[in-house]
Amino acid sequence: PGAVLKVGFILLPGFDFLSFTGIIETLRQAIDLGDVGRSAWASWSIMASDPAPVASSCGAAVIPGGTWRDNADFDYLVVVGGRLSGADASRPELLKYLGQTVQRKITVVALSSAVFVAAQAGLLRGRRCAVPWLLYQEFKTRFPETRPVIDDIYVEDRGIITCPGGTASFDL
Repeated sequence: PGAVLKVGFILLPGFDFLSFTGIIETLRQAIDLGDVGRSAWASWSIMASDPAPVASSCGAAVIPGGTWRDNADFDYLVVVGGRLSGADASRPELLKYLGQTVQRKITVVALSSAVFVAAQAGLLRGRRCAVPWLLYQEFKTRFPETRPVIDDIYVEDRGIITCPGGTASFDL
């Protein structure tokens, strides 16, 4: 409750397990005060569209702590994608939630295919964004009003951070 940094994680169906563990474990190790797994410096919540376990692209499932919380609770909201089918299955409520998050000046981070969700929500118009190289052409075709790049491990453009995922999430 008194954490300095508060991060919300939204897992999309078929999310990339490496991207998720890369960013959350790097965060945990950066703020861990010992062998306790958490610290007073940061807190995070793992969320999904419903409280059922969310299967990753490798089949490992994560049980979210609940559904989307008030986005005002967070400093960062990280959306973790993976398989494009999971990003394409995004519900209108999620797109609205992301829009509200940006309006509140909370940084949105889109990992892997979650960049498609950010673009669907209208967050990337006229912005640079890092996309997975395998999905570059598909992204460029669907969202011609964006400036996708594949040669950066992450891009920050006016409060939106995008990352192609995988091992790049460790650097992010």
